[in-house]
Amino acid sequence: SPKVGDNWRKLVKRDRVRFWAVEYDVMKGWRAQMKPDTDLANQDRLWKWVRDNVDYRVRRGA
Repeated sequence: SPKVGDNWRKLVKRDRVRFWAVEYDVMKGWRAQMKPDTDLANQDRLWKWVRDNVDYRVRRGA
C-alpha cells in the first residue's frame, strides 16, 4: 500500500548494503561454497566466491 511504502522510505535507515542481481547460472553455485557446521564469519570459500562473482556497491549514508 502507499502508506507502507511511504513508511519504508521515511523510517528505514539507508545504511544498508544493496546487492544487484547476478545470472542464475552463477548464483546456483553459492551453496556448494558453504562448509557445514561453520560460522558465517569463517566461511572463507563462500566470501571468496562472493568477491569473485557478485557485483555489489555500498552507498554510505549521510
